[in-house]
Amino acid sequence: MDKAVIAMAERTVVLHVGTHKTGTTSFQARLACNPVVLRARGVHYPEAGRFLYGQHNLAWELNDDVEQFEAARGTVADLLVELDEVQANAVVLSSEDFEYLYKRPDRLASLRQGLLEHGYASRIVLTVREPAGYLESLYRELVKHGMA
Repeated sequence: MDKAVIAMAERTVVLHVGTHKTGTTSFQARLACNPVVLRARGVHYPEAGRFLYGQHNLAWELNDDVEQFEAARGTVADLLVELDEVQANAVVLSSEDFEYLYKRPDRLASLRQGLLEHGYASRIVLTVREPAGYLESLYRELVKHGMA
């Protein structure tokens, strides 16, 4: 990516890749429930692609997850329109399912390019958990859902 193009982007989108069982849902809920506080600080947490608390529908679209993606919940194109309307200094996108984009680097690059074209540089923040604690928590969650 041309550094001059990135420098032209005055605003930033933080793509929060909260891997499963790392407190991502709590983080998303705090963002979703506090739009006034965020707006006062120049931060926007988009509605486009939001399902429950996170932008899971965007992740499902980017990952070609046809079982879960529903265009009516908002698409990447809808997100870009929303960002043009809001003109926030900082935007946060968050979904546990962004973690699967490692299999689709072309989609991640396309999202990044789309954001740049709308004046936003992008930064990826990956939340991980210590492996033993992660496995224990994941196992409890699977048992809770009858998948022991």
